[in-house]
Amino acid sequence: MNVKQASTVPAADNAELVRNIILDAARSAEFAISWARIIIVALMLARFMMLQPTFWACLIVLPAAAAAFLFSGVFITGKVPGRHLQRWLFLSVGLDCVLCTAVLANNIALPWEGFPGTLYLPDTAILLVVTIAAGFRLSLAIAIFGGLMNIASLLALLMWEAATQPAGFEQKSEALAMWLIMLAGTTIAAGISAVRTRSISLQSAQKSVRLHQMRDGVATLLQTHHDAHGLLSSVVLNAEMLIERVGSQDQEAKEIAEDLSADLNMVGGVLHNVKHGARGQLDAMTDPVAIDLGQQTDAMLKRLQPNFPEIEIVHDPVDGAMAVLAGGAPSLQRMLTNLVANAAQGNGLAAAQRIEVGIKVNGSGVALLTDDDGPGFSSAVIKPSGLGVGLESVKTIVQASGGKVEFAHSPLGGARIEVTLMQV
Repeated sequence: MNVKQASTVPAADNAELVRNIILDAARSAEFAISWARIIIVALMLARFMMLQPTFWACLIVLPAAAAAFLFSGVFITGKVPGRHLQRWLFLSVGLDCVLCTAVLANNIALPWEGFPGTLYLPDTAILLVVTIAAGFRLSLAIAIFGGLMNIASLLALLMWEAATQPAGFEQKSEALAMWLIMLAGTTIAAGISAVRTRSISLQSAQKSVRLHQMRDGVATLLQTHHDAHGLLSSVVLNAEMLIERVGSQDQEAKEIAEDLSADLNMVGGVLHNVKHGARGQLDAMTDPVAIDLGQQTDAMLKRLQPNFPEIEIVHDPVDGAMAVLAGGAPSLQRMLTNLVANAAQGNGLAAAQRIEVGIKVNGSGVALLTDDDGPGFSSAVIKPSGLGVGLESVKTIVQASGGKVEFAHSPLGGARIEVTLMQV
């Protein structure tokens, strides 16, 4: 497998990657808010038009609604560059405040008979909603900005109401105090939510950076293995040529050359194990995806059988066994290869001649079972340790997928390996 040389990621690039991940989280929240804004404004506009508004009422509400549709549409269509996202979020919070002000101002400008006042209308609760929504932008400054804007909007509306409808306004001080307390509390809650959510997003971003670095490291290890394996093959060939050249002329030199060749082959085996372990680690760092375990297993075992002519692979196809596996189909291919190879190799003295592979669905999990008639496992394997590189690779991939691997004695007399994955 030819793996491209992985490049190291500078610290500055890491910081930029973390920043971009947080901005993406804020962008996702703003995307949802933009759709919610369009729906809410459309419903409010329908209600407004049903009331047969006057020209002056339309002059107040319709421009604000048009601005909301245009502003939200621009964001949803992805026309906002990342470098301007922070300013856009401030503008978005300001737009929400303007929309709320326009709706409430229409009530004051065109009061109906028995108008109770802004502080006693359910419409005023929309100020609390948009204040909370300001915290979804993952910025304490934006959350505070939204809260202060809405408090200022409420006070400006009440000043206008007091100027146009002064009767009984002095009796509303308790209601005003209650609303100011609620808005202040909501602003604090929005700020806490923004800080906490940003902190969680930051931790997730940092983990993503570390995972990226780990994947680069493993990819570099695989590339190094490729280069070392090529060099080792050349040395092994030279050792074999040396053995042929020495022949029977110098028995001691021939024995040294043969020992050298054997040692080089052992080094080759170690490198092979390192490669399998690194590939397992690389698969484990890949996002889990859904696969049809039954269909994929059947197809892959048919392709594997010619590579293991000394062992009979028996499998009953199963339909509809969807499971989640890190790395998807390539990881499953490596897992099955390792499981069959483990049975074919045995303990070095004896090996399996038959392996049965089955799939069963248990509750929320899908189990892949392999039974063989080989020498089986020692108690050290069935308990915590003693696994070879191939089975360790299987265990790593399965655990990264949220599953588990269990080892036991098989009814066939050899080893049983049960891999349980989460069902889709």
